Amino acid sequence: LAKLLNPAIGLLPASRNSWSANKIRQAKKYLGGLTLSPQERYWNWAGILNDKEVFRLIDLDDSENLDYQDRRLNILKGYVHTDTLFDFLCTDIQLVLQGDMLVKVDRMSMANGLEVRSPFLDHRVVEFALSLPDRYKIKGTMGKRIVQDAFRNVLPAEIYDRPKKGFEVPLLSWFKGSWRSRIENEYLSDDFISQQGLFDLESIRSIKSKLFSTDPGDSVATVWALIVFQHWWRRTMA
Repeated sequence: LAKLLNPAIGLLPASRNSWSANKIRQAKKYLGGLTLSPQERYWNWAGILNDKEVFRLIDLDDSENLDYQDRRLNILKGYVHTDTLFDFLCTDIQLVLQGDMLVKVDRMSMANGLEVRSPFLDHRVVEFALSLPDRYKIKGTMGKRIVQDAFRNVLPAEIYDRPKKGFEVPLLSWFKGSWRSRIENEYLSDDFISQQGLFDLESIRSIKSKLFSTDPGDSVATVWALIVFQHWWRRTMA
């Protein structure tokens, strides 16, 4: 299926900038992981770049490549043995929640003087949720089924039935607007990249070209990660 659909899907524009383009982006990501092992699939779906893209971007030598592979295997060790939802959820709890989502909530709330609580992380709630069969958690396109159904009789229909909405930052409009000059002339300029000696110049150029095209895909997330790193580098290492 993936081999048949990938060529056709690959021709369609993908980004996070609209509902349809984001669905295409998700489809490309999904199809790209179907032929992989459960661990490789999780790594591919959870990350911004796949291994080939990472190796092109950073231009690792053989010893660095082996070190990267060892570190990746160590991170995934003990996780994602099967394709079950249970395995993926357990891995998310132990990797994504601890290393990403909860870190952001904690730092941003404290930076703004807010006390934030996460009641669904009470160990009794987590243990109970993990004990339930998959059909209680997902129904068709409805995720978080138990939470939604628990408030079905309380919430008005326009809230209960509306699609899930994330907390996306409008990075693409920023990058194509007020931030474009800083991306092209500062953080990812040819001179700065060459001076650093960390990234492959042609890969950076390719990422910038994709970002400013009509088919940005996940290049927006890649450029954001690069900007954060470059900002740190200029403050710490320059």
